[in-house]
Amino acid sequence: MPIVVEVLSAEKYAAWVGEQKKKIAAAADDPNKKWNLADLKARGEKVYAANCVTCHQANGQGSRERSRRLTAPSSRTVPGDATSRSC
Repeated sequence: MPIVVEVLSAEKYAAWVGEQKKKIAAAADDPNKKWNLADLKARGEKVYAANCVTCHQANGQGSRERSRRLTAPSSRTVPGDATSRSC
């Protein structure tokens, strides 16, 4: 069986890696899984670390230049609305 190597630009390789990661993540999720609170928290921490921490920082304080704070008393976060908005 021959080995085939395909050379890609850095941009195309990054896009391919992203697609592969999405496929792996989708395959790992069981749509029938019954989630308990500890599992949900762990999952949320992973999602936050992968998607949100860059702008909002690990403590949720954010930075003035990049994003609003998540921990401020004047935060306008609407309970139950977190999935319908993006930063």
